[in-house]
Amino acid sequence: MRALVLGLVAVATPAAADSFEAQAQQATRAPLADVIWPVVATCERGDDTQQRQCKQVRDRKRKAPPATYLVVADPGALAIGAWAADKKGVAVSVASCLDCKGVAIEGRRWQVVAAGDKRALYDAPRAFADEVAAKTWRASLGTPRVELVVKAPALAAKKDTVHVDVVAWRVVDPCSGAIVAASPGSQAIAADPKACPPPAGKRPPTAPPAKAP
Repeated sequence: MRALVLGLVAVATPAAADSFEAQAQQATRAPLADVIWPVVATCERGDDTQQRQCKQVRDRKRKAPPATYLVVADPGALAIGAWAADKKGVAVSVASCLDCKGVAIEGRRWQVVAAGDKRALYDAPRAFADEVAAKTWRASLGTPRVELVVKAPALAAKKDTVHVDVVAWRVVDPCSGAIVAASPGSQAIAADPKACPPPAGKRPPTAPPAKAP
């Protein structure tokens, strides 16, 4: 999958045909649990009426044409490594696991993973002039938002894992609006100052460790 790392400043232009925005326009925003529910639902909870109604909805969704969804993955999918002096940068990776902790459905957790054998959607170094610049960039990031355009999974799940086809993805820094990484390319979004981490001098003090009895 072709990936593109963008800078912190982008000029607003119409969405290109081969862009994250173009793919997202065709998708329906939905929680990840709703996307995989028709695949894994057993409809064995509740009384007979509830189970029958659940199965009717589930089977109708299974028979519907494949749909495309815009979902938000676990922020932990983005990993930023430590400064590497020999490479003059830090490693940036986006895991192929959309929710490694598992999505809870009917009392069971299902790990959602991008289809294919790749362990990561993206894995490449990000260059900086020096370690100070790298640490400054890392500290400026708010909580990253990992967005993906996925196709509904096939009617199959192996063990506790459901595979989905990832059509497009991007990692957004909501603080600056910058795109950390994307495939295909994506434009920057509006910055949200409320999503920025507090300045170092204004961060709440860390609570002291509890004393042992």
